[in-house]
Amino acid sequence: MLNRVITSNLLCLINWVCNDMSNKKPAELGIVILAGGQGQRMNGLDKGWLMYKGQPLIQRVVAQLQSQFNGPIMISANRNLKAYETFNLPVFTDEPSHNRSNYGGPLMGIKKALASGMAKRWLSWPVDVPKIPADYVQKMTQITAELAVAMIADQLHYTQLLIDSNQLPNLNDYLKRGQRSIKGWLAQQSFQKVDFSANDVEFTNLNYPHQLEGSSLANSPAQRC
Repeated sequence: MLNRVITSNLLCLINWVCNDMSNKKPAELGIVILAGGQGQRMNGLDKGWLMYKGQPLIQRVVAQLQSQFNGPIMISANRNLKAYETFNLPVFTDEPSHNRSNYGGPLMGIKKALASGMAKRWLSWPVDVPKIPADYVQKMTQITAELAVAMIADQLHYTQLLIDSNQLPNLNDYLKRGQRSIKGWLAQQSFQKVDFSANDVEFTNLNYPHQLEGSSLANSPAQRC
C-alpha cells in the first residue's frame, strides 16, 4: 500500500513538472553570444577567455549585454565549458559531425539558440567584438522583419543579427546541405539592414594577437584546441 502511495505521488510530481515546463512560454527576445570558434588566428586559443583591457572578452560582452537587456542570454561555446557556466547562463555546444570538427561555425550557434525554444526572436553578438553600442538591443529590436543585419558605412556585419525562430527550418535546410557560411546563407535570404553608422563605435573583430590591448596571449587563461 505504501509503495502504491509513493508511486502515485511520484507520478503526480512528474506530471506537474512536465505540465509546468510545457506551459512556460518563450520570451519575446533572447541573445546568443557566439563564443564557439577555433581561434585559428589567435594561436588556437579560446577567444572568450583572452584578456582585453584587463578583462576576459566574455566578461566584457556579458556585462554590456546585461546592462541593456534583462531577458534570456545564452552562450554558444565548445570548450572551457565549466568556466563559461560561471556566468549562470545556459551554455550550448555545437552538434558533433562525423565528417567535420565539432566547431560548426556561428550558424550552428545561432541554430542552437533558435531550437532551444527559449525565445521567439534572437539577437546574436560575437565574443571577439569587445564594444557593443549602448542602443544595440533597442535599435535591432525595432525591426519587424524576421531577419536583420547590422551595418556600418555600407559594410554588413554578418554575426550581428536579429533572427526570428521561424527561420529555423530554412537554416536547418542550409546546414543539412553541408553549408556553414553565414555570409552564404544570408546571400540567399531577404533581410533588413540596421545602420549603426551614426554610433561612435566600430564592430571590429579581434582576430590577431596584436589587436589585444594591454594584454598578452601568454598571460591568457584560454586553452589551446
